[in-house]
Order: sequence, then C-alpha cells, then structure tokens
Amino acid sequence: MDAASDGQAAMDAWAVVFDSTAEFADKAPHLEDAAALESSNAAYAEAGESFGGFSMEPTAVDISGDEATITYNVLFGGNAAYEDLTGEIQRVDGTWTVSREAYCGFLASARTPCS
Repeated sequence: MDAASDGQAAMDAWAVVFDSTAEFADKAPHLEDAAALESSNAAYAEAGESFGGFSMEPTAVDISGDEATITYNVLFGGNAAYEDLTGEIQRVDGTWTVSREAYCGFLASARTPCS
C-alpha cells in the first residue's frame, strides 16, 4: 500500500469509528475491544440523534510506522463545532484501529459513558 492510500485508510477508519450514524458492523473492525463497546456505541448513536449526528472529518494524517496522528474537525449535524484537533490511531494486525481509551474519551465528552 502506498503512503497516500495508507493515510486515507487511517483517516477512513478514524471517521467511521466516530460517526454516530455509522453501522456498528462497519466500526467494529477498527475499534479496540469492539464487542465490549457495542452498548456504549448504541448510546452514542442515540445521543448524536439530537444533534443531527456526531462525526469527525479528518483533514490530515501523519504516519510513523504503525501509529498515525489524525488531524480532524468534530461535526455536529454536518457543521464544524471544533476544528484542528488531533488524535492517535494504531495499526493492529494490518488494520487501523482506534483505541478503547481514545473512543471512550470522546464518548465522555459527548456525555456518553463507556461500558
């Protein structure tokens, strides 16, 4: 995989995991400890409904080996609420994966506790 494709794969994984409207089956391969977080994800999806959905729009990626820093905007209902934030994603067994810690940290800011 070339660097541009690898970067896009990391950004795509980040975006789907934090999209409150995405199907859990699409998120699970990119989310550490996914099975244990399914009920938290359902609560996150429900919380997002009152805002027209939560999502993260990646704007840049910096890859170093099996770790990448994603620069992103947080969108509420498609409108930027927070811009130019950064987060970390890791490649685990060839798949870009958001850590449980990063996922639960964002859910906490959305007032949705992790189970």
